Amino acid sequence: MPHARLKADFFKAVVSEIYTFATTGNCDAQLLNLGIDSLKFLASDGPELRDLSPKIMEYVDIALLRIYPHMGSAQAPEITGLLEDEIKILEKIANKERVPADELQQVHTFCNEIWVQLRMFERGLQPLR
Repeated sequence: MPHARLKADFFKAVVSEIYTFATTGNCDAQLLNLGIDSLKFLASDGPELRDLSPKIMEYVDIALLRIYPHMGSAQAPEITGLLEDEIKILEKIANKERVPADELQQVHTFCNEIWVQLRMFERGLQPLR
């Protein structure tokens, strides 16, 4: 079931770990890996998920377009590359490598948006637009 890989709690933990890393230089790599794995899943299986789980993908698409409105469509081919960029930043954090402040802010905003939209989905609420 695709939903098992896309949980709001995963991204809530990631958002918290990004903040912890930004303020202390430490983080829990295992918690970050939950988000990394979820984003890798989206990057590799996103097109198939549209057929298997169109409702959850509606929420993910809204999150992606709130972060990347210039794409015009969450199905734009460039989205995969943008997801891979977010993954690379999270991997740097998990490895406790130096991450520029603008990249920390970017990945924090991105993961927070995914968290909020997935939480709305899980609670049966309308997505935030």
